[in-house]
Amino acid sequence: MIDIKNGRITFCDISLQLSPKYLKNNFQNEFPENRVVRSRDMGNGYIWYDIKEQIYKNDNSIRISICFNPEGFLEHIKLFPQSYGDPTSSWSDWTPLQMQEDKKLCDEWLKRFCKLKSEKNYFNWGTIYSYFDIKSGCSGIGINYI
Repeated sequence: MIDIKNGRITFCDISLQLSPKYLKNNFQNEFPENRVVRSRDMGNGYIWYDIKEQIYKNDNSIRISICFNPEGFLEHIKLFPQSYGDPTSSWSDWTPLQMQEDKKLCDEWLKRFCKLKSEKNYFNWGTIYSYFDIKSGCSGIGINYI
């Protein structure tokens, strides 16, 4: 569940809650290692972890990417509620039309679960937004913590 009042994300299956000021060390100690699909060290202090979890009980497990900044704090979360399949697929596997359709699914997901109506929603803890990025070849939902 995403609590838009404070930016906390709680996973249905495990007792883990992501939030602003959440630390990479906590993630590494608390999150089940066998549920991490892959990790990506960007070589500049930023580390991404790809996982697949369920956020809402009446929705499927979705692909989630979380990013820790060089100071070790959780900074970005990307949600992919549409069915992308293999997380290692290339951007060239997608067409602009497919990405636009995927963005519509992301917009609908935000409306359904978070009751948010605009593409970019600002809160005192950060932002939630849907996006369509032709350069990266994907559409998704972004959460940025301040």
